[in-house]
Amino acid sequence: MKRKILSTLLLSSFLTISAGFNSLVFAKEMLPANTPVTVKPVRLIGQDTSQTGDKVSFTVANDVIKNGKTIIKANTPAYGTITQLQEYKRIGRPGSMTIENVYTNAVDGTVIKLTDLNEIPKSKMKKSIALSVVIIPLFLLMRGAKAEIAPESTRTLHTLSDTYVNL
Repeated sequence: MKRKILSTLLLSSFLTISAGFNSLVFAKEMLPANTPVTVKPVRLIGQDTSQTGDKVSFTVANDVIKNGKTIIKANTPAYGTITQLQEYKRIGRPGSMTIENVYTNAVDGTVIKLTDLNEIPKSKMKKSIALSVVIIPLFLLMRGAKAEIAPESTRTLHTLSDTYVNL
């Protein structure tokens, strides 16, 4: 009987010490919703190189730091899916592209969901119509800009929700 009580006490002491040790070793940090995360594509993404449904790859451009602690390291891969890709059109109308389900990982492997990326270049429609009225109607055939993201460019997305990360 004494052995049973002694072993129960030892086990509960061990579990209490272990729980305290784990809280010291694995501190949790909350990454709040709407935290900016800058990403850059691994390769050119656009209507000439991609299509709707393609999985696309990015890398995190800079460390994401919260309270002096790195939550997401620079060069961490990020991924998304092209859900809409519209070609540029005549009369200066630009193309457009939407990349959804974008995510990356924190230093502990926790998935961090990011906002969608909507790429819509500046319209050339006013310029096309003005030039066609003033000079030549052929300017109505002027094409808009392509929706594309070059590998050397960056885009700032934001975290979708509060996420706890073990550090």
